[in-house]
Amino acid sequence: MAPIGVDEWVARSGDRRDQHSGLRGLLARANERVGWWPRLLLVGVAALLYGKLIVGGNVNYAQTGFNVVLYAILALGLNIVVGWAGLLDLGYIAFFGAGAYIYALFSSHAFGNLPLDTGGVQLPAVASIPIAVVGVGLLGC
Repeated sequence: MAPIGVDEWVARSGDRRDQHSGLRGLLARANERVGWWPRLLLVGVAALLYGKLIVGGNVNYAQTGFNVVLYAILALGLNIVVGWAGLLDLGYIAFFGAGAYIYALFSSHAFGNLPLDTGGVQLPAVASIPIAVVGVGLLGC
């Protein structure tokens, strides 16, 4: 019998996990032994291979890969705020939007009348991203 306040199905989840046999049980046990750093390394190698071998010069594949990584990072942020902390606070997405807006201001020819823009020349991403990071950091403070 499960303790008070604990669902019986949840209380027996460890027993169900240990019952797996065959290939599924082998993979489950191997998954428990491997830490998160080797998994992160594996994802990084897969991303590198995707970028070098599959994408090549195709802009559509590169954009799809970039969007996948971007949405994964946003989903992880939502998981931390809502899942681990237990808060329903979606304010972090405002900082994402502010950073995107600041980056667009400094990287686009569309905003040629900005005081920091020199003759309608757009800034490269290497210069625009740190400006956006500092701007969003100040906004957060």
